Amino acid sequence: MSVTYDSWLNNHKNQTIEEIAKNGELDFFSGEYALLSVMQDEAAVESMTSPGKSAGVAIADTNFVPVALVQDVTLQQGKQMIPVSEVGSTDFYTFPGRVQGSLSVARILYSGASLLNVFSRKNTGITNDYASGQGDTQNFYSNLASKLFDRPVHILLTMYLKKFDEASDKGKGVATGSTSSTNDGIGLLFENALIPSHNFGVNAGGLMIQEAVTITYKRIIPVSVH
Repeated sequence: MSVTYDSWLNNHKNQTIEEIAKNGELDFFSGEYALLSVMQDEAAVESMTSPGKSAGVAIADTNFVPVALVQDVTLQQGKQMIPVSEVGSTDFYTFPGRVQGSLSVARILYSGASLLNVFSRKNTGITNDYASGQGDTQNFYSNLASKLFDRPVHILLTMYLKKFDEASDKGKGVATGSTSSTNDGIGLLFENALIPSHNFGVNAGGLMIQEAVTITYKRIIPVSVH
């Protein structure tokens, strides 16, 4: 519950703005309890939820493929605002335009599936003009010009509160995850996601190589998770 302005003015030196802590401990969203996963089957997404409406999502569903070794996920959204003026007035109207967004994902390059591999359809029958290497390195997809990457996938970002047990484990993080009865998880489904850019770099002083992709999507669908 937020304090009033007068209450804050008189007590801001010894109280927080919002009384959200429990016994001095604060529940918060943590990268430890966040997961980025990919659904390659559009039909499964359509049966799971309808656009713009919340629906239950089974995180253990085999349609979702978790993305390992992710180092950074950044979401950006923007809405165009169109000013419209009129003859005879200095004032103007503002019309909201369409929303466009992008998702940036960076992670360590390793022997498993590369980012282009993860964010692509499987069993498409498309001629292999996207992968290179043999053995452990055959999972590295590199040719963004391939028609394989013209086919969208669906991406799910889930996050759970990192909770603190006030009774016996005060100060120790206790993940509630899918066993929580308080429904303390949130989910964002990125529908019809495509990759417009992919990059990685090698330098003489680097012990590890990172790769990154920028992802555009049709829309975000908020979903409830359990």
